[in-house]
Amino acid sequence: MTQSTDVLSARPLPGGQFYLVLTDGSATAQKAIEFVVQMSKPKDMIEIFQALPVVQNTLGPSADPDDRQEIMVNNYKLLEQILKKHNKTVHAFRSDATHGDDTRTTITKRIQIVDPDLVAFGSRGLGTVEGLFLGSCSNYLVQTCPKPVLMIK
Repeated sequence: MTQSTDVLSARPLPGGQFYLVLTDGSATAQKAIEFVVQMSKPKDMIEIFQALPVVQNTLGPSADPDDRQEIMVNNYKLLEQILKKHNKTVHAFRSDATHGDDTRTTITKRIQIVDPDLVAFGSRGLGTVEGLFLGSCSNYLVQTCPKPVLMIK
């Protein structure tokens, strides 16, 4: 099994699938990771990806690289634990996190870069009012993603 944090170094074996699982650290995101792990096969590859906001402070926008590294390591460990819990093996898995001004744009760019077979994510179900004002990332992905999507509630 290949374990990598490099963006493009690993791909699934021939006949395998590449699953991109988006996370925000929520319980529904963890459910999405669990679901993908349960349906995965030994030739498959799983990537956990988290879009991180750029923090605004008095000196202007900033992105803490230590924060990014810690999130990547934690997501990687979570995926390892879930694989072990379900007694699953996959050809490769990795974790990445990227800071960006807009979560939707950051995720869309990631999908274009890694070209997964399926994009999975958890929906927090903000509802119509909150989703209307805050903008639903889940709804945006369902409507615009060029790849098949799996939304877990």
